[in-house]
Amino acid sequence: MNEIPTKMIKNTILFLLFTLLQLFVYEFIENDSNWRKQMIINEIKGLQRSLQKNMELIRSYDRRIKLLIDVQCLVNKCFTYKTKIYRYLTTEYNLKICDKLKEYDEHDTDVLSIWTRSQHTHISHFNLDLFKYRFLSELAKIVNN
Repeated sequence: MNEIPTKMIKNTILFLLFTLLQLFVYEFIENDSNWRKQMIINEIKGLQRSLQKNMELIRSYDRRIKLLIDVQCLVNKCFTYKTKIYRYLTTEYNLKICDKLKEYDEHDTDVLSIWTRSQHTHISHFNLDLFKYRFLSELAKIVNN
């Protein structure tokens, strides 16, 4: 999905460069004046420089996109691990407190976020996940002790 715009930009730039080269050859054959030759050569050199700059920009955007995708995957993994830890902790807590295993309730998963909303605590989603992780790790220490 992210490669389509970069390929389009590359193809467009290469097409423009090819067209200018054709014009250069045509002008070179038609008019033998040195001034026109030099002007066309300067245009081609300018286009080559801009092409190199655009290619560097495309490469830097590709690197940024790859980094963002890696970070997104890490956040998704943290979220799934957090959910698994929360389920494990709730079952352990239920076993220790009630001496029996309660059924896992889907509505209990967001108790912490509901509590923060009721306290009018506004936390961004990423910080909320970190807050939940720290809270659950502290809860795990208490349950283990």
